[in-house]
Amino acid sequence: MIYMGDTQNSILDIGSLGWRRALLQAGNPRIMLHAGDLVASRDDMVHDDEWGEWTATGGWAIASIPQAPAAGNHEYVDLILPDGSESRKLAPHWPLMFALPGNGAAAAPRTTYVTDYQGVRVIVLDGTSAIELGGLEGQTEWLEARLAESTANWTIVLFHQPVFTCARPNDTRFLKQAWKPLFEKYGVDLVLQGHDHC
Repeated sequence: MIYMGDTQNSILDIGSLGWRRALLQAGNPRIMLHAGDLVASRDDMVHDDEWGEWTATGGWAIASIPQAPAAGNHEYVDLILPDGSESRKLAPHWPLMFALPGNGAAAAPRTTYVTDYQGVRVIVLDGTSAIELGGLEGQTEWLEARLAESTANWTIVLFHQPVFTCARPNDTRFLKQAWKPLFEKYGVDLVLQGHDHC
């Protein structure tokens, strides 16, 4: 498999080098996992150009190798509420780019899912929804149910904001408190994250 995170900056000129190198070194990967921030949409700008660069960068690999993406904070854009307060919403490209299983947590149905692939259960969570949009409890309950029912040989959990961080130790303590005990209880084999750029 290939695992990538945070390809959001200079996607076509630098990100494409990462994709090519990974594909050369991995030989014939069966799946590619993306730990969020595929693009760098920010503020209220959707950045259609960045999604174009991402698809150009992935090229044939996107069409021929199963892709398992997790949404990062940059897959969301700002939303100004009627009272003037700020929230976030999933950018419109996400549901158009990926045909995901549709079996996710009710708290984040378009960005969480589970897939069983060649003896591996891949569980994808949404840290942005959990931290900023009130989705932590619902995702945590859903995560435990997916872990408890699994008969897979291996379990991988994929999400963007890390439980162990090298850059922002206070940003994700609620994820760590909620999800790390479940990873340990159910013997999760691998947890893949992004976000920190270090």
